[in-house]
Amino acid sequence: MTFTPELPLRTTEMVTLATCEERWRRRYLLGTHEEPSQAMGKGTLWHAVWDEWWVQEDGYRGITESNILARIPDEKQENITDQAWDDVRWMIRRYDQWRGGSYLATDWRVIDQEVEWEADIGGVLFQGRVDDVRVHLPTNQVYVGECKTMIDWRRLDILEVDPQVSNYVRLAQANGYPGCVGVMYDAAKTYRWKRDEHPPSDSFRELTILRDTPQLEAAQVQVQIAATRRAQIATSNRAIANISANTCMGCSFRGDCWEDLAFPEEPVEWVE
Repeated sequence: MTFTPELPLRTTEMVTLATCEERWRRRYLLGTHEEPSQAMGKGTLWHAVWDEWWVQEDGYRGITESNILARIPDEKQENITDQAWDDVRWMIRRYDQWRGGSYLATDWRVIDQEVEWEADIGGVLFQGRVDDVRVHLPTNQVYVGECKTMIDWRRLDILEVDPQVSNYVRLAQANGYPGCVGVMYDAAKTYRWKRDEHPPSDSFRELTILRDTPQLEAAQVQVQIAATRRAQIATSNRAIANISANTCMGCSFRGDCWEDLAFPEEPVEWVE
C-alpha cells in the first residue's frame, strides 16, 4: 500500500515514529520488509498463550496447542521455533503459579480480546489493536489489558507518561467502553525465560495506570504532531535517524541504515 497522509495513524506506527523516524520511513514510506526475529516469534506465542490463559478456568492445564495456534495467523506461525514453545510452556506454568492457578483467583475478568479499534482523535483518524478489555471486580471499572514482555522493569517506569496509554483509553471510550479509566499492564521479564531458579514473583508484575481528561488532551496533541511529522517525512523523503544502542539493537534495518548514514572515508595516500 502506497503511503498517503490520509491513511489512518496506528498506535504501533506512532511508537515507531517516536522511536526512530528513519525506521518509520523505511517501514511505512518505502514499504521495506522487516525480517521477523526469533524474539518476535516468541513474543507472538507468549501473547497467544497469555490470551488463552485468561479464558481458561483451569489455568494453564486447560490450554491446548490447537487453541494457541488458532490465535496466531499462519504466516506468523512459521517464525515460532521449538525452543520458543519449550520456553513458553515453562513460563506459563510459572505465570499460572504467580496468578494463583486461574483467572478466577484474580480481581480481573476479561470481557473482550484482540480488539481492533478506530476513532477520530483531534481530527486524525487513529487506529489501534489491544490485547483485551477487562473489568476490575473490586471497583467495577473497565480497563484495557496489555501484555508486555521486557528484559527488565525499566520500560514500566516510563509508562506513566507514555501517550500510548492515553491513546488506548481514548480508543476504548470511542468504541463502546465510555467508562474505560486506564490500562492494566501484565508484564513478564524475558531474561527470566532461562532455567535459573527464582521465585515466580520476580518474573512478573501487574501495573494499572489511570488516565484523566487533561492527560487525554495532552496525548491528543501528540497524535496531531505525529500525523503532521509523518506527512513532512513523506513529502521530503528525509527522516531523522535515532542511532542508539536501545533503538538499533532490535532493528532489522540496522545494517543498511548504518551503511547509508556512514561518513565517507578519506582515501589514504602512502608517502615513501
